[in-house]
Amino acid sequence: MPILQIISIIIALAISILVLLRNTGDRNRWFLLFFNAVISVWVLSYIFADVHGDYELFWNRMVFAGGLLIVYGGYLLVASMANRLNALAVSVGVLLVAWTAAILFTPVVVGNVEPRFTNSGILQGFDVARGWAYPLYAASLLLSGLSVVGFVFYLRRKSRGRFKAQLGIILTGFIAMLAIGFTTGIILPLLENNSEPANFTFISVFAVMAAFTYSIVQQRLFDIRLAIARSLGYFLALAVITIFYVVGIFALADVVFKNQADIGLRVYYIIAALFVALTFGPLRRFFSRVTRKVFFRDSYDTETVIGNLTTSLVGNVDLTILTQTASGILQDAMKVEFLHILTIRDDDGFKELFTGLRHIDMSLMVTDELTSRHKRLAEKLDEANVALVSRLQTHQEVVGYLVCGPKVRGDALTSQDVELVRVASGELAVAVQNALRFDEISHFNEKLKQEVEEATAQLRDSNRKLKKLDEAKDEFISMASHQLRTPLTSVKGYISMVMEGDAGRLTGPQQRLLQEAFTAAQRMVYLIGDFLNVSRLQTGRFTLELKRSDLAQVVNDEVAQLATTAARRNITIAYHHPVQFPMLTLDENKIRQVIMNFIDNAIFYSRPSSTVEVTLINTGHEIRFEVRDSGIGVPVSEQHKLFTKFFRAENARRVRPDGTGIGLFMAKKVITAHGGSMIFHSKEGQGSTFGFVLPLAALKHQTQKLH
Repeated sequence: MPILQIISIIIALAISILVLLRNTGDRNRWFLLFFNAVISVWVLSYIFADVHGDYELFWNRMVFAGGLLIVYGGYLLVASMANRLNALAVSVGVLLVAWTAAILFTPVVVGNVEPRFTNSGILQGFDVARGWAYPLYAASLLLSGLSVVGFVFYLRRKSRGRFKAQLGIILTGFIAMLAIGFTTGIILPLLENNSEPANFTFISVFAVMAAFTYSIVQQRLFDIRLAIARSLGYFLALAVITIFYVVGIFALADVVFKNQADIGLRVYYIIAALFVALTFGPLRRFFSRVTRKVFFRDSYDTETVIGNLTTSLVGNVDLTILTQTASGILQDAMKVEFLHILTIRDDDGFKELFTGLRHIDMSLMVTDELTSRHKRLAEKLDEANVALVSRLQTHQEVVGYLVCGPKVRGDALTSQDVELVRVASGELAVAVQNALRFDEISHFNEKLKQEVEEATAQLRDSNRKLKKLDEAKDEFISMASHQLRTPLTSVKGYISMVMEGDAGRLTGPQQRLLQEAFTAAQRMVYLIGDFLNVSRLQTGRFTLELKRSDLAQVVNDEVAQLATTAARRNITIAYHHPVQFPMLTLDENKIRQVIMNFIDNAIFYSRPSSTVEVTLINTGHEIRFEVRDSGIGVPVSEQHKLFTKFFRAENARRVRPDGTGIGLFMAKKVITAHGGSMIFHSKEGQGSTFGFVLPLAALKHQTQKLH
């Protein structure tokens, strides 16, 4: 029995020292060492109390005093774990020290001890002579024990998660210790008037030692399972060698060699030593594997898990596949009930927790370790059965959370689990952010595609409407032009008759006025002709009315007709009629409009007292017509748009606001239809040159088509 007791206190002290060495700054670990030290002293007192000598009275009194100290040590440890140490604990400690001193050094509880011998004179034990304060001692022991049990029970109700499970185990241990200890140490000795039942009181402390040991090992009270597993592996290997090898080797030597000191015995011991040396390593590894399986049934290699996780994340931009694959890898490794990777846009049962989590500085939160400052959040996590939450955060933003449930077997999460989640969260944060960005781009592309399709449909619809409006406009222009041409023709005819004297002799001023009216009417006819041609271009009815024409005479007529307008603006038109010029096949009316447009523009955009030069030459292979002025010119930035429909340069709009912008457009269409090309040179503020080139080969071809 003493051997078992000594082994028990050695194990208890070894565990306490291992716990303390992992973190000497944690006061809970010091209180655990104090608690186990008190138990060890009490067990040693219990052993020495049965040894006959000069100190049996002291050791028996130590047994009684140690019972109170064990209860107080347990209270200090639990109170420290729950952060409930206060002035009350100190006051109780002072009273307890005074009371245990009275028990140790006065006869008030243990008056004396009397040895008890068998009939053969062998010491059987000691009978304790109780003092007058023994009932007070029993009452104080019972009251303090019940107080600690009630305190632990209260803490357990107020706690949650892993700490609640730990307190449940510790509570069971304290109840068992109180029940066994009080029954064997107080009640049975009083009923039987015999100290013999007290020999089993030591079992009571084993109950609370077992409870704390189980909490430490299985419920991660101080998370030293790896150290215990390794130590136990060595211990078992040494025990097997000590018990089986040594005993077996010496027993076999005694049988075979019968204690004869000869060479054979020496060789036998050498071989035995070699056998022990060679088998110790495999034996230790065997027990290490066994103990790891016992203490780490759900163990895994962190590097392997992280490697598998990294492989699954590389190149994966599908958010759903990424989160499902990563969750599966981590959940399989940690053996937890559930593990979810939630992005900030997820809408699920954990969404309401995100608001509370954003205001907490910790990036990783174990529910059981949240302090009272985060009590409300801890309660919410408990309600959702969440054991651990890790924030998925990059340098720029929080992209989501990793939410982990409790272990499938009911064990607490280990430090290995917590570290795995911490490392994995960093990689997951980057992967989730990339997936979210890719998802946003994909959705944006789809949305953009949809918007483009909708805009295209709207544009097509608008284009159809515009085409209808354009057709209506062309029909209106065509109709209006035809309707305007008839009265203008009449106006021109009557003005011409008056000018020729059909209505009587005209004075000079009357002649000039009528000439102005005739020129304006002619210009209006040309303008209507341009509108009609534009309308015909739009509707595909634009054709050339070819006939043999004297282009030199056409130019001469237009110069003569515009001479009055030029003179009124103090501008000279210089035109040298070619002596010989061939007859050409062309659309005379349309070419006449082009020539009139070029000369008219030159007159209006030239400065007063300047000259407009009109040139018509036959080079032998082409006809060149040019109108050169020294007027306002065309800005370089606007020259590329000059021959487009309805375009007018900015400086031209200032000088002549009533222009239409279709003269040059139609001029290019007419010349191009004749197979020719435009001539245009201009410098802003220095003047412009407009004209055209008609290749004689193209004109001959038109002549052939005419015939």
